[in-house]
Amino acid sequence: MKKNVIFLGLILIILFSGCTEEPTEQNGEQTEQNDSVKEDLKILFLERTSDYYFPEEYTMIKKTLQDQGHKIDSSPTVSSEKLTEYDVLIAIKQSDFTENEINVINEFVENGGGFLLSGLTTVDEEYQEPELAKFNYYAKFDYGSAMYGDSESGFIEDKENAHYKNAKAFVLSKDKLDETFSDGVNELAVSVALELTGKGKPLLQAMPSAYPSNATIMLYKESGKGRMVISSTNTPFRDGQINQYDNTRFAGNIVNWLGKSNKQFVEPELPEFKQRNFLSEEKNQALNWIITNIKDKPIAIWWDEGQFLKGLGGNPLLKEASEVSIRNSGNPFLHTKPLEDKAKEKELVKLYLTESSEEFKEIMNKYNSSYFFLARNVLEQSNSYATYLENKDLVGEYFGAIMECTKENEKYFCWANDLTSEQINDLPTKYISSPNTLITEKMPGFIYREEDNARLYLFNQTSNNTMATRLWFNDSTLSEEFETVFENSEVKIIKIK
Repeated sequence: MKKNVIFLGLILIILFSGCTEEPTEQNGEQTEQNDSVKEDLKILFLERTSDYYFPEEYTMIKKTLQDQGHKIDSSPTVSSEKLTEYDVLIAIKQSDFTENEINVINEFVENGGGFLLSGLTTVDEEYQEPELAKFNYYAKFDYGSAMYGDSESGFIEDKENAHYKNAKAFVLSKDKLDETFSDGVNELAVSVALELTGKGKPLLQAMPSAYPSNATIMLYKESGKGRMVISSTNTPFRDGQINQYDNTRFAGNIVNWLGKSNKQFVEPELPEFKQRNFLSEEKNQALNWIITNIKDKPIAIWWDEGQFLKGLGGNPLLKEASEVSIRNSGNPFLHTKPLEDKAKEKELVKLYLTESSEEFKEIMNKYNSSYFFLARNVLEQSNSYATYLENKDLVGEYFGAIMECTKENEKYFCWANDLTSEQINDLPTKYISSPNTLITEKMPGFIYREEDNARLYLFNQTSNNTMATRLWFNDSTLSEEFETVFENSEVKIIKIK
């Protein structure tokens, strides 16, 4: 066991360490570049599946760039060593950027790399997009305008140029696009965008008829030897919208500029767009189990799945969602007005973060609920909940990662870790209270595996202590208080005994 701990610790230190040199910025001013012009680019997508990002929603932008001759890879992590292999890094709707990752990315740009960063993940206590703010860009979700202004939702709206009769989705003409990116572009479709501020030149702005008028949606700048594009919205790059108007050409122009490529645009051959099923087969299976087996008790369930459950005709008590379910506090963009009872919502969110089974049961009893819907993906999203609780001391204190594993020739490959069968089978499948690996040189970690070795789970001490982690990994000290009444690879339904 000790041998395995050292092995994993060394690998994980490489994953999460990086440069801490402060980057320099040039406020979007053009600088002379001595780098040679390229054609084919190597592009890395930073992809961490979360409540906000699903890789299957971005197949068309990858196909568009591949059809230009560019090489496309994806990874859930970035490191200085890894980025030396690429010309452009694309991070669309990515959350939980660490300080180390920010330093690594800034260094990459300073040394000549291109970086596309898109927001619309979550909001902090001031309703700012915190992931953009980590890079000193600010996109504000204005609830004031949503309730009292000309806007109906808090997003930029343009009723005169509405797309699909939806004012939050609108068509932009070429004259709202910086000429650096306008080649072959006449009209663009954009939706759910926020007004963006920060250092750089406006790349894309809303029309004069929009609210707010002429609001900046995207910025661009040069920094050191590299280039950045920052967007307040992911929608121009998402399947179903990138294939409309001139959005594919627009995406190609952005990537060419970032990578300093003079590649001539080739119209991509994109498949027919099909609306994604937002819930996996496993989650649908769990919801149908609830409908069949839980008829007279409210269930504590995350907002997303709770809405689907109501749509399937589930527990009638769920019709009063604020009373018995947890709203999607990690993504208040889905709300059209401020939450009416923040104290209640915060209390329910604590079910995931509390370290106390007594506090957990006290909250559940308060809402007359015995059942708790626990989805696997929430185990790596504790910082989102901490942000919503408006406790700055908690933000950034959590760390959780789920690593998909593949097996080849009696070896398991889990992100950058390769393990023998003996090494991976030495890892625990049940809850442990003492660390068994290192995340960084000074940060102890807790690493688990699934029974079938399909995934590894890595937590820091704070995340490992939460009730969500303890219940997922069947903490034996909780066996007298809770039981798992339903289980598949993505969901556990926990019942208070």
